[in-house]
Amino acid sequence: MTWFSAMLRFTITVGSALPHQGSRSVVLIRADDIDDARAAARRLGKGMEETYRNIDGELVTWRFQAVETVDELGEQLESGREVYSEPISLDQVDRWADDGSPPGSTGV
Repeated sequence: MTWFSAMLRFTITVGSALPHQGSRSVVLIRADDIDDARAAARRLGKGMEETYRNIDGELVTWRFQAVETVDELGEQLESGREVYSEPISLDQVDRWADDGSPPGSTGV
């Protein structure tokens, strides 16, 4: 079996408003081939859908929208293996400067 990464896209709705926010999630999948990985990614995305009440009592709904990408990572995963990369604009250079503080968390 081979490791794959998949980027899943979700919409987030609060209350009765139209979806106004989205989210992407990168997940790891172990599968025999890319077709199995795509199918597993869709199942995972559907399984990650959820509805709950926020602190204001409003209904928050996360809905799976699509599998954006599926990438083959190989049969072995090693420490430090890149699983996601995104080009960014450096318009605000100071924002990307290393100030020595510890890294944050994505909340996963």
